[in-house]
Amino acid sequence: MTTQSFKKSNYKVRFPPVEGIEELGISGKGIIVNDDIKSWKFNRSIFLQTLTIPKFLRQVVELTKLHFQEMEKYWEFFDRGQDGGEEIQLVEWIHRLNTDFIFHITTGKRYYALASYHSSLLSSAKIVSEKSPEDQPHLSDITPEIIKESEILLSCINSYLISLNFFGLYPRFLRATLQRKRRDELLKKKEWLFGKLTEIVRERRKEIDEIPADEELNYDMLTTMITANTERDVYVIKKNMEKKLEGDERPLSDEEIVVNMTEAFVVRKRLLEELDTVFNAKTSDSSLTNEDISKLVYCEAIIKETARFDPVVPFFDRQSTDTDVVADYSWGPKTQFSVSIGRIHKKPKYWENPDQFNPDRFLQQNMKVEDKNTFLQFGTGLRYCPGHKVAMTEIKCLIALLYRKYDIELVDMNAPLDTSYNTIQRCSSLKIRVRRRNV
Repeated sequence: MTTQSFKKSNYKVRFPPVEGIEELGISGKGIIVNDDIKSWKFNRSIFLQTLTIPKFLRQVVELTKLHFQEMEKYWEFFDRGQDGGEEIQLVEWIHRLNTDFIFHITTGKRYYALASYHSSLLSSAKIVSEKSPEDQPHLSDITPEIIKESEILLSCINSYLISLNFFGLYPRFLRATLQRKRRDELLKKKEWLFGKLTEIVRERRKEIDEIPADEELNYDMLTTMITANTERDVYVIKKNMEKKLEGDERPLSDEEIVVNMTEAFVVRKRLLEELDTVFNAKTSDSSLTNEDISKLVYCEAIIKETARFDPVVPFFDRQSTDTDVVADYSWGPKTQFSVSIGRIHKKPKYWENPDQFNPDRFLQQNMKVEDKNTFLQFGTGLRYCPGHKVAMTEIKCLIALLYRKYDIELVDMNAPLDTSYNTIQRCSSLKIRVRRRNV
Protein backbone atom coordinates (compact mmCIF):
# COMPACT_ATOMS: atom_id res chain seq x y z
CA MET A 1 0.00 0.00 0.00
CA THR A 2 1.25 3.46 -0.76
CA THR A 3 2.67 5.37 2.19
CA GLN A 4 1.55 8.77 0.96
CA SER A 5 -0.23 10.83 3.60
CA PHE A 6 -3.91 11.61 3.41
CA LYS A 7 -3.22 15.34 3.45
CA LYS A 8 -0.93 15.20 0.39
CA SER A 9 -3.06 12.85 -1.71
CA ASN A 10 -4.82 14.35 -4.72
CA TYR A 11 -7.05 11.30 -5.22
CA LYS A 12 -9.13 10.84 -2.11
CA VAL A 13 -12.37 10.24 -4.03
CA ARG A 14 -13.26 7.33 -6.32
CA PHE A 15 -15.89 9.22 -8.28
CA PRO A 16 -18.11 12.31 -7.93
CA PRO A 17 -21.50 12.12 -6.16
CA VAL A 18 -23.93 9.84 -8.03
CA GLU A 19 -27.64 10.51 -7.60
CA GLY A 20 -28.40 6.81 -8.18
CA ILE A 21 -26.34 5.88 -5.12
CA GLU A 22 -28.40 8.39 -3.16
CA GLU A 23 -31.60 6.67 -4.32
CA LEU A 24 -30.10 3.33 -3.21
CA GLY A 25 -29.69 4.92 0.21
CA ILE A 26 -25.96 4.39 0.81
CA SER A 27 -24.48 7.73 -0.22
CA GLY A 28 -22.02 9.02 2.38
CA LYS A 29 -21.93 5.66 4.21
CA GLY A 30 -19.40 2.82 4.45
CA ILE A 31 -16.20 2.95 2.40
CA ILE A 32 -16.79 1.55 -1.10
CA VAL A 33 -18.95 4.29 -2.63
CA ASN A 34 -18.63 6.88 0.13
CA ASP A 35 -17.70 10.29 -1.32
CA ASP A 36 -17.93 12.02 2.07
CA ILE A 37 -14.21 12.18 2.99
CA LYS A 38 -14.77 12.71 6.72
CA SER A 39 -17.25 9.82 6.96
CA TRP A 40 -15.03 7.59 4.77
CA LYS A 41 -11.94 8.17 6.95
CA PHE A 42 -13.92 7.41 10.10
CA ASN A 43 -15.42 4.17 8.77
CA ARG A 44 -12.14 3.02 7.17
CA SER A 45 -10.12 3.54 10.37
CA ILE A 46 -12.41 1.20 12.33
CA PHE A 47 -12.79 -1.24 9.42
CA LEU A 48 -9.01 -1.45 8.91
CA GLN A 49 -8.19 -1.97 12.57
CA THR A 50 -10.79 -4.73 12.85
CA LEU A 51 -9.52 -6.69 9.84
CA THR A 52 -5.80 -6.53 10.64
CA ILE A 53 -5.73 -7.60 14.30
CA PRO A 54 -3.89 -11.01 14.54
CA LYS A 55 -6.63 -12.52 16.74
CA PHE A 56 -9.21 -11.68 14.08
CA LEU A 57 -7.04 -13.25 11.32
CA ARG A 58 -6.70 -16.42 13.41
CA GLN A 59 -10.48 -16.55 13.56
CA VAL A 60 -10.57 -16.24 9.76
CA VAL A 61 -8.57 -19.50 9.54
CA GLU A 62 -10.76 -21.26 12.12
CA LEU A 63 -14.03 -20.31 10.44
CA THR A 64 -12.70 -21.19 6.97
CA LYS A 65 -11.81 -24.65 8.31
CA LEU A 66 -15.22 -24.99 9.94
CA HIS A 67 -17.19 -24.25 6.78
CA PHE A 68 -14.83 -26.27 4.56
CA GLN A 69 -15.34 -29.30 6.79
CA GLU A 70 -19.10 -28.77 6.57
CA MET A 71 -18.84 -28.71 2.77
CA GLU A 72 -16.77 -31.92 2.84
CA LYS A 73 -19.53 -33.69 4.76
CA TYR A 74 -21.99 -32.83 2.02
CA TRP A 75 -19.54 -34.05 -0.64
CA GLU A 76 -19.13 -37.34 1.24
CA PHE A 77 -22.89 -37.73 1.27
CA PHE A 78 -22.84 -37.89 -2.55
CA ASP A 79 -19.64 -39.96 -2.82
CA ARG A 80 -20.48 -43.06 -4.84
CA GLY A 81 -16.91 -44.37 -4.94
CA GLN A 82 -16.39 -43.83 -8.65
CA ASP A 83 -12.85 -44.49 -9.92
CA GLY A 84 -12.75 -41.23 -11.86
CA GLY A 85 -13.93 -39.19 -8.90
CA GLU A 86 -17.14 -37.27 -8.33
CA GLU A 87 -18.34 -34.40 -10.54
CA ILE A 88 -18.87 -31.21 -8.58
CA GLN A 89 -20.07 -27.74 -9.58
CA LEU A 90 -17.23 -26.03 -7.70
CA VAL A 91 -18.34 -22.44 -8.29
CA GLU A 92 -21.69 -22.88 -6.54
CA TRP A 93 -20.17 -24.73 -3.59
CA ILE A 94 -17.39 -22.15 -3.09
CA HIS A 95 -19.77 -19.24 -3.57
CA ARG A 96 -21.98 -20.58 -0.79
CA LEU A 97 -19.04 -21.46 1.44
CA ASN A 98 -17.80 -17.91 1.05
CA THR A 99 -21.26 -16.53 1.86
CA ASP A 100 -21.44 -18.64 5.01
CA PHE A 101 -17.91 -17.58 5.99
CA ILE A 102 -18.47 -13.85 5.43
CA PHE A 103 -21.79 -13.86 7.26
CA HIS A 104 -20.28 -15.82 10.15
CA ILE A 105 -17.10 -13.71 10.49
CA THR A 106 -19.15 -10.52 10.12
CA THR A 107 -22.10 -11.22 12.42
CA GLY A 108 -21.01 -14.18 14.57
CA LYS A 109 -24.09 -16.06 13.31
CA ARG A 110 -24.52 -19.09 10.99
CA TYR A 111 -26.68 -18.73 7.89
CA TYR A 112 -26.47 -22.20 6.21
CA ALA A 113 -26.04 -21.35 2.51
CA LEU A 114 -24.09 -24.62 2.09
CA ALA A 115 -26.85 -26.62 3.78
CA SER A 116 -29.42 -24.95 1.57
CA TYR A 117 -27.53 -25.93 -1.61
CA HIS A 118 -27.14 -29.50 -0.33
CA SER A 119 -30.87 -29.63 0.31
CA SER A 120 -31.68 -28.26 -3.16
CA LEU A 121 -29.52 -30.94 -4.82
CA LEU A 122 -31.35 -33.65 -2.94
CA SER A 123 -34.83 -32.27 -3.58
CA SER A 124 -34.23 -31.65 -7.30
CA ALA A 125 -32.68 -35.11 -7.74
CA LYS A 126 -29.68 -33.56 -9.50
CA ILE A 127 -27.55 -35.97 -7.47
CA VAL A 128 -28.74 -39.38 -6.35
CA SER A 129 -27.28 -40.77 -3.14
CA GLU A 130 -27.72 -44.19 -1.59
CA LYS A 131 -27.31 -42.62 1.84
CA SER A 132 -30.25 -41.45 3.91
CA PRO A 133 -30.58 -38.02 5.52
CA GLU A 134 -30.21 -39.76 8.88
CA ASP A 135 -26.57 -40.38 7.94
CA GLN A 136 -26.10 -36.63 8.16
CA PRO A 137 -26.64 -35.74 11.85
CA HIS A 138 -25.27 -32.21 11.34
CA LEU A 139 -28.39 -31.43 9.29
CA SER A 140 -30.85 -32.44 12.00
CA ASP A 141 -31.26 -28.93 13.43
CA ILE A 142 -31.60 -27.14 10.08
CA THR A 143 -35.31 -26.60 9.51
CA PRO A 144 -37.06 -25.84 6.18
CA GLU A 145 -37.59 -22.29 7.47
CA ILE A 146 -33.83 -21.84 7.95
CA ILE A 147 -33.20 -23.17 4.43
CA LYS A 148 -35.81 -20.82 2.95
CA GLU A 149 -34.44 -17.75 4.71
CA SER A 150 -30.89 -18.71 3.70
CA GLU A 151 -31.92 -18.72 0.02
CA ILE A 152 -33.65 -15.37 0.39
CA LEU A 153 -30.53 -13.92 1.99
CA LEU A 154 -28.29 -15.27 -0.80
CA SER A 155 -30.63 -13.86 -3.44
CA CYS A 156 -30.68 -10.44 -1.74
CA ILE A 157 -26.88 -10.32 -1.38
CA ASN A 158 -26.46 -11.08 -5.12
CA SER A 159 -29.13 -8.51 -5.92
CA TYR A 160 -27.37 -5.88 -3.80
CA LEU A 161 -24.12 -6.36 -5.76
CA ILE A 162 -26.10 -5.84 -8.97
CA SER A 163 -27.70 -2.74 -7.44
CA LEU A 164 -24.32 -1.02 -7.00
CA ASN A 165 -23.80 -1.21 -10.77
CA PHE A 166 -27.39 -0.50 -11.72
CA PHE A 167 -27.86 2.61 -9.59
CA GLY A 168 -24.30 3.77 -10.20
CA LEU A 169 -24.47 3.62 -14.02
CA TYR A 170 -28.10 3.90 -15.14
CA PRO A 171 -29.41 7.51 -15.33
CA ARG A 172 -32.54 8.44 -13.39
CA PHE A 173 -34.70 8.62 -16.56
CA LEU A 174 -33.99 4.99 -17.53
CA ARG A 175 -34.44 3.77 -13.97
CA ALA A 176 -37.82 5.50 -13.76
CA THR A 177 -39.12 4.34 -17.17
CA LEU A 178 -37.69 1.40 -19.13
CA GLN A 179 -35.96 -0.11 -16.09
CA ARG A 180 -38.58 0.78 -13.48
CA LYS A 181 -39.63 -2.82 -12.72
CA ARG A 182 -36.02 -3.87 -12.24
CA ARG A 183 -35.33 -0.82 -10.09
CA ASP A 184 -38.26 -1.58 -7.81
CA GLU A 185 -37.23 -5.24 -7.47
CA LEU A 186 -33.63 -4.31 -6.60
CA LEU A 187 -34.78 -1.75 -4.03
CA LYS A 188 -37.18 -4.27 -2.47
CA LYS A 189 -34.41 -6.86 -2.03
CA LYS A 190 -32.03 -4.21 -0.71
CA GLU A 191 -34.59 -3.17 1.90
CA TRP A 192 -35.06 -6.83 2.97
CA LEU A 193 -31.29 -7.31 3.30
CA PHE A 194 -30.71 -4.09 5.25
CA GLY A 195 -33.74 -4.82 7.41
CA LYS A 196 -32.42 -8.28 8.29
CA LEU A 197 -28.95 -6.89 9.07
CA THR A 198 -30.41 -4.07 11.18
CA GLU A 199 -32.37 -6.67 13.14
CA ILE A 200 -29.14 -8.61 13.77
CA VAL A 201 -27.31 -5.43 14.85
CA ARG A 202 -30.02 -4.54 17.35
CA GLU A 203 -30.09 -8.07 18.74
CA ARG A 204 -26.31 -7.98 19.21
CA ARG A 205 -26.46 -4.57 20.92
CA LYS A 206 -28.94 -6.02 23.39
CA GLU A 207 -26.76 -9.12 23.95
CA ILE A 208 -23.70 -6.93 24.61
CA ASP A 209 -25.64 -4.76 27.08
CA GLU A 210 -26.60 -7.90 29.02
CA ILE A 211 -23.01 -9.28 29.24
CA PRO A 212 -21.17 -8.26 32.43
CA ALA A 213 -18.54 -5.58 31.88
CA ASP A 214 -15.72 -7.86 33.12
CA GLU A 215 -16.66 -10.69 30.71
CA GLU A 216 -14.75 -10.92 27.40
CA LEU A 217 -16.79 -10.31 24.25
CA ASN A 218 -16.60 -12.20 20.95
CA TYR A 219 -14.11 -11.19 18.25
CA ASP A 220 -16.52 -11.12 15.31
CA MET A 221 -16.66 -8.03 13.12
CA LEU A 222 -20.13 -6.94 14.25
CA THR A 223 -19.24 -6.90 17.94
CA THR A 224 -16.10 -4.92 17.15
CA MET A 225 -18.00 -2.31 15.14
CA ILE A 226 -20.73 -1.93 17.77
CA THR A 227 -18.26 -1.47 20.63
CA ALA A 228 -15.73 0.70 18.74
CA ASN A 229 -14.96 3.89 20.67
CA THR A 230 -17.13 2.81 23.61
CA GLU A 231 -16.25 1.53 27.09
CA ARG A 232 -16.70 -2.05 25.76
CA ASP A 233 -14.25 -1.60 22.85
CA VAL A 234 -12.96 -5.10 21.97
CA TYR A 235 -9.77 -3.65 20.52
CA VAL A 236 -7.84 -0.51 21.24
CA ILE A 237 -8.58 1.48 18.12
CA LYS A 238 -5.30 3.12 17.13
CA LYS A 239 -5.68 6.37 15.27
CA ASN A 240 -3.56 6.36 12.11
CA MET A 241 -4.62 9.74 10.85
CA GLU A 242 -2.32 12.73 10.74
CA LYS A 243 -4.96 14.87 12.32
CA LYS A 244 -8.00 13.76 14.25
CA LEU A 245 -11.26 14.85 12.76
CA GLU A 246 -14.13 16.17 14.80
CA GLY A 247 -16.36 13.26 15.76
CA ASP A 248 -13.88 10.51 14.84
CA GLU A 249 -14.10 8.97 18.31
CA ARG A 250 -17.86 8.49 18.28
CA PRO A 251 -19.46 5.00 18.10
CA LEU A 252 -20.80 3.74 14.76
CA SER A 253 -24.53 4.10 14.10
CA ASP A 254 -26.66 1.05 13.20
CA GLU A 255 -26.94 2.35 9.64
CA GLU A 256 -23.15 2.69 9.27
CA ILE A 257 -22.63 -0.80 10.69
CA VAL A 258 -25.13 -2.33 8.24
CA VAL A 259 -23.43 -0.72 5.23
CA ASN A 260 -20.00 -1.84 6.48
CA MET A 261 -21.29 -5.40 6.92
CA THR A 262 -22.43 -5.57 3.29
CA GLU A 263 -18.89 -4.64 2.20
CA ALA A 264 -17.36 -7.35 4.17
CA PHE A 265 -19.30 -9.66 1.60
CA VAL A 266 -4.16 -21.60 -9.15
CA VAL A 267 1.58 -24.73 -11.24
CA ARG A 268 -0.01 -27.51 -9.41
CA LYS A 269 3.07 -29.69 -8.59
CA ARG A 270 4.95 -27.02 -6.66
CA LEU A 271 1.77 -26.03 -4.86
CA LEU A 272 1.29 -29.62 -3.64
CA GLU A 273 4.97 -29.84 -2.70
CA GLU A 274 4.64 -26.70 -0.61
CA LEU A 275 1.42 -27.94 1.03
CA ASP A 276 2.98 -31.34 1.79
CA THR A 277 6.10 -29.67 3.21
CA VAL A 278 4.20 -27.29 5.47
CA PHE A 279 1.63 -29.84 6.57
CA ASN A 280 3.62 -33.11 6.54
CA ALA A 281 3.21 -33.46 10.29
CA LYS A 282 -0.40 -32.35 10.29
CA THR A 283 -2.90 -35.18 10.30
CA SER A 284 -6.10 -33.18 10.39
CA ASP A 285 -7.58 -29.89 9.25
CA SER A 286 -8.12 -28.93 12.86
CA SER A 287 -4.35 -28.54 13.39
CA LEU A 288 -4.02 -25.98 10.58
CA THR A 289 -3.03 -22.59 11.99
CA ASN A 290 -2.59 -19.03 10.79
CA GLU A 291 1.18 -19.52 11.18
CA ASP A 292 1.00 -22.46 8.71
CA ILE A 293 -0.92 -20.30 6.26
CA SER A 294 1.76 -17.59 6.43
CA LYS A 295 4.36 -20.13 5.18
CA LEU A 296 2.52 -20.77 1.89
CA VAL A 297 4.75 -18.48 -0.18
CA TYR A 298 4.25 -20.23 -3.52
CA CYS A 299 0.53 -20.58 -2.91
CA GLU A 300 0.34 -16.81 -2.45
CA ALA A 301 2.37 -16.33 -5.65
CA ILE A 302 -0.20 -18.44 -7.55
CA ILE A 303 -3.06 -16.36 -6.16
CA LYS A 304 -1.33 -13.13 -7.17
CA GLU A 305 -0.47 -14.40 -10.67
CA THR A 306 -4.10 -15.47 -11.14
CA ALA A 307 -5.23 -11.99 -10.10
CA ARG A 308 -2.69 -10.42 -12.49
CA PHE A 309 -3.72 -12.68 -15.36
CA ASP A 310 -7.47 -12.21 -14.93
CA PRO A 311 -8.35 -9.50 -12.36
CA VAL A 312 -11.62 -9.78 -10.45
CA VAL A 313 -12.04 -6.01 -10.73
CA PRO A 314 -10.84 -5.00 -14.24
CA PHE A 315 -10.71 -1.26 -13.53
CA PHE A 316 -11.16 1.35 -10.82
CA ASP A 317 -11.96 5.07 -10.77
CA ARG A 318 -10.37 8.05 -9.05
CA GLN A 319 -11.31 11.72 -9.08
CA SER A 320 -8.69 14.44 -8.57
CA THR A 321 -9.22 17.05 -5.89
CA ASP A 322 -6.66 19.49 -7.34
CA THR A 323 -4.79 20.23 -10.58
CA ASP A 324 -2.36 17.41 -11.47
CA VAL A 325 -0.08 16.35 -14.33
CA VAL A 326 -0.83 12.88 -15.72
CA ALA A 327 0.81 11.53 -18.91
CA ASP A 328 2.42 14.95 -19.51
CA TYR A 329 -0.96 16.70 -19.54
CA SER A 330 -2.23 19.11 -16.92
CA TRP A 331 -5.68 18.12 -15.64
CA GLY A 332 -7.92 20.34 -13.55
CA PRO A 333 -9.71 19.56 -10.27
CA LYS A 334 -12.56 17.01 -10.29
CA THR A 335 -11.14 15.19 -13.34
CA GLN A 336 -12.37 11.61 -13.43
CA PHE A 337 -9.75 8.94 -14.22
CA SER A 338 -10.51 5.29 -15.01
CA VAL A 339 -7.55 2.97 -14.43
CA SER A 340 -7.50 -0.22 -16.52
CA ILE A 341 -6.07 -2.88 -14.21
CA GLY A 342 -6.21 -5.52 -16.94
CA ARG A 343 -4.04 -3.46 -19.30
CA ILE A 344 -1.49 -2.58 -16.63
CA HIS A 345 -1.26 -6.25 -15.63
CA LYS A 346 -0.51 -7.28 -19.24
CA LYS A 347 1.81 -4.42 -20.24
CA PRO A 348 5.20 -5.74 -21.53
CA LYS A 349 6.91 -2.67 -20.09
CA TYR A 350 6.19 -3.95 -16.58
CA TRP A 351 5.84 -7.70 -17.05
CA GLU A 352 8.15 -10.13 -18.87
CA ASN A 353 6.09 -12.44 -21.10
CA PRO A 354 2.83 -10.98 -19.73
CA ASP A 355 0.61 -13.55 -21.48
CA GLN A 356 2.44 -16.43 -19.79
CA PHE A 357 1.09 -17.72 -16.47
CA ASN A 358 4.18 -17.68 -14.24
CA PRO A 359 3.76 -17.46 -10.44
CA ASP A 360 7.56 -17.32 -10.04
CA ARG A 361 7.44 -13.63 -10.91
CA PHE A 362 5.86 -12.99 -7.49
CA LEU A 363 8.50 -14.78 -5.45
CA GLN A 364 10.51 -12.36 -3.35
CA GLN A 365 13.82 -12.93 -5.18
CA ASN A 366 12.20 -12.02 -8.50
CA MET A 367 10.36 -8.89 -7.41
CA LYS A 368 11.62 -5.44 -8.40
CA VAL A 369 11.12 -2.29 -6.36
CA GLU A 370 9.76 -0.42 -9.38
CA ASP A 371 7.00 -3.02 -9.78
CA LYS A 372 5.17 -1.79 -6.64
CA ASN A 373 2.39 0.12 -8.38
CA THR A 374 2.05 -2.16 -11.42
CA PHE A 375 0.20 -4.93 -9.53
CA LEU A 376 -3.23 -3.78 -8.42
CA GLN A 377 -5.00 -6.87 -7.05
CA PHE A 378 -6.46 -4.85 -4.17
CA GLY A 379 -6.18 -1.36 -5.69
CA THR A 380 -3.68 1.25 -4.56
CA GLY A 381 -3.38 4.53 -2.69
CA LEU A 382 -5.69 5.70 0.07
CA ARG A 383 -8.56 3.63 -1.34
CA TYR A 384 -6.53 0.37 -1.14
CA CYS A 385 -8.82 -2.49 -0.07
CA PRO A 386 -8.71 -2.70 3.74
CA GLY A 387 -9.84 -6.35 3.67
CA HIS A 388 -6.85 -7.62 1.66
CA LYS A 389 -5.34 -9.60 4.55
CA VAL A 390 -8.62 -11.33 5.32
CA ALA A 391 -9.17 -12.16 1.62
CA MET A 392 -5.63 -13.54 1.14
CA THR A 393 -5.81 -15.56 4.36
CA GLU A 394 -9.16 -17.12 3.44
CA ILE A 395 -8.07 -17.98 -0.14
CA LYS A 396 -4.77 -19.54 1.00
CA CYS A 397 -6.58 -21.50 3.68
CA LEU A 398 -9.17 -22.82 1.21
CA ILE A 399 -6.49 -23.86 -1.31
CA ALA A 400 -4.53 -25.62 1.45
CA LEU A 401 -7.62 -27.46 2.72
CA LEU A 402 -8.70 -28.47 -0.79
CA TYR A 403 -5.46 -29.39 -2.56
CA ARG A 404 -3.71 -31.18 0.29
CA LYS A 405 -6.54 -33.74 0.41
CA TYR A 406 -7.98 -33.92 -3.10
CA ASP A 407 -6.83 -34.43 -6.70
CA ILE A 408 -8.81 -31.98 -8.82
CA GLU A 409 -9.28 -31.85 -12.58
CA LEU A 410 -11.67 -30.05 -14.91
CA VAL A 411 -14.52 -32.10 -16.33
CA ASP A 412 -13.97 -30.44 -19.73
CA MET A 413 -10.46 -29.06 -20.29
CA ASN A 414 -11.51 -27.42 -23.57
CA ALA A 415 -14.59 -25.60 -22.32
CA PRO A 416 -14.22 -21.78 -22.21
CA LEU A 417 -14.34 -20.14 -18.80
CA ASP A 418 -17.91 -19.09 -18.06
CA THR A 419 -17.65 -15.63 -16.49
CA SER A 420 -19.90 -12.63 -16.08
CA TYR A 421 -19.31 -9.08 -14.84
CA ASN A 422 -21.47 -7.09 -12.47
CA THR A 423 -19.45 -4.86 -10.14
CA ILE A 424 -16.89 -7.69 -10.02
CA GLN A 425 -15.95 -10.43 -12.50
CA ARG A 426 -17.44 -13.73 -11.39
CA CYS A 427 -17.08 -17.30 -12.65
CA SER A 428 -20.62 -18.62 -13.22
CA SER A 429 -19.86 -22.31 -13.75
CA LEU A 430 -16.85 -24.57 -13.20
CA LYS A 431 -17.39 -28.33 -13.16
CA ILE A 432 -14.57 -30.33 -11.59
CA ARG A 433 -13.88 -33.97 -10.73
CA VAL A 434 -12.51 -34.62 -7.26
CA ARG A 435 -10.97 -37.70 -5.66
CA ARG A 436 -8.94 -38.13 -2.48
CA ARG A 437 -5.15 -37.97 -2.73
CA ASN A 438 -3.00 -40.80 -1.42
CA VAL A 439 -0.81 -38.89 1.05
